[in-house]
Amino acid sequence: MVLPLAAGASPLARATAANGKTNNGYADIPSALIEVVPVTADNMCEWILKVAPKGWVTAKDVYVNAKAPAACQ
Repeated sequence: MVLPLAAGASPLARATAANGKTNNGYADIPSALIEVVPVTADNMCEWILKVAPKGWVTAKDVYVNAKAPAACQ
């Protein structure tokens, strides 16, 4: 939801349908629950190339002060 908001669009334009609920202490709120994927040095290139939205980040963006691993090419 952050990408459309940053672009000045409504975050609801890309909202994912609720697939669960989160209790905020008052009520069960419909929620779009997503899998959390930890990004580490070991899976950074895979994340850049296969997980991140296309064009969202490049190896050059991540490895500003270091040479990108060959796996990132």
